[in-house]
Amino acid sequence: MTDSESLAEIERQFEESGDVPFSIEAGALIETLSFTTRSLTKETFREAWTGFLGEIGSDTLGWPVHFGIALWYENHEMLLHAAAVFEHLHRDVRRGYGRIEEIAGYQADYLPEMLKLYAEMSARERVSQLFGRLEELYEDGHIAISEYSDGLLAAIGTAEESQSTAEYSLLHSATRTIYDLQERLDAERREKDALKAEVDVGVRLKDVCAKAEKDLNARHAISFAMFCSQTQQFLIEAASWSTTPFRNINPCWPPILYQKAIEYEFNERVWAPFRKIGFALPKTFNHDRLTINQINKLLRSVDPLLKGVVRSISERLKISMALPPLLADALHNLERHCTRARHGDRKPYTIDDLASCLKVIAEGEAIVQIITLFHPR
Repeated sequence: MTDSESLAEIERQFEESGDVPFSIEAGALIETLSFTTRSLTKETFREAWTGFLGEIGSDTLGWPVHFGIALWYENHEMLLHAAAVFEHLHRDVRRGYGRIEEIAGYQADYLPEMLKLYAEMSARERVSQLFGRLEELYEDGHIAISEYSDGLLAAIGTAEESQSTAEYSLLHSATRTIYDLQERLDAERREKDALKAEVDVGVRLKDVCAKAEKDLNARHAISFAMFCSQTQQFLIEAASWSTTPFRNINPCWPPILYQKAIEYEFNERVWAPFRKIGFALPKTFNHDRLTINQINKLLRSVDPLLKGVVRSISERLKISMALPPLLADALHNLERHCTRARHGDRKPYTIDDLASCLKVIAEGEAIVQIITLFHPR
């Protein structure tokens, strides 16, 4: 199959399913593209995908297909390839559509992920440029506050390396404030949703949480007791929001709460002690707190440098950070579901989406097993 035929088949599959990220079948087609094997550099990547399409005479792909391809490259740690596709997509949307509202709607879908990619690449100038546009989208009501705050944190993260001590301290304080505000906002939203369940059907979240706590203690008698109290609370709430009627009121909360549980336990039990050792870290990981995206990348990466960080963590803290394939798949899928769920106020995250999430994380069992790895055995 030629490159142009592969792209045509990817587009056909997308038109049938409408799913981004792509299916395994579409991903296999991306892997066969000659572009995938090309060596890109920081000096040449920005025009690379556009040039590739010109070479094979394929210039009719819609922006969602480009988005799906960019995500596939990003998920497979081919960052320059992903950035090349994002750059083409960004130009295509700005040039190919006539109405400002239409452009803004499409950019609201892909720009947060594009900004996150450049933050991972430590491309400070490009992050600043993209964040300016993201800020406009937020001010005009096209993206949610969660997407805006995520973008702001990415912009702060790439700015740190060039700041003075005083400026760094101020940025660190601002970062903690944003995280705290996100948590308070989430807690207030959960309280309102829980009150709705109590008013509509007479079921109290407090009672369901008490039952979930007993169940978790019974099924994980040894490991659950080792977890931080806040981690336990996140797991209890995640299990409770996975039940009826709460899942029907807002299916976004279970993946978000499982995300919070992983992040909290990892940062408290693993990252904070490891940071005190003074180990030299890659710029993109030189932060006091890691997100689930960074944790996923760290634990699943094949990059020799990151594998060295994981090996050092395991040796210094006397824990096993090796994720078995099923747990690695669960973590990767939870990250994807969290991204969609957090932005569900713009693009609804449905009960069917939640069912798919709970299936890949074994109704939360996989999350408990992942968190257990953060403790010595």
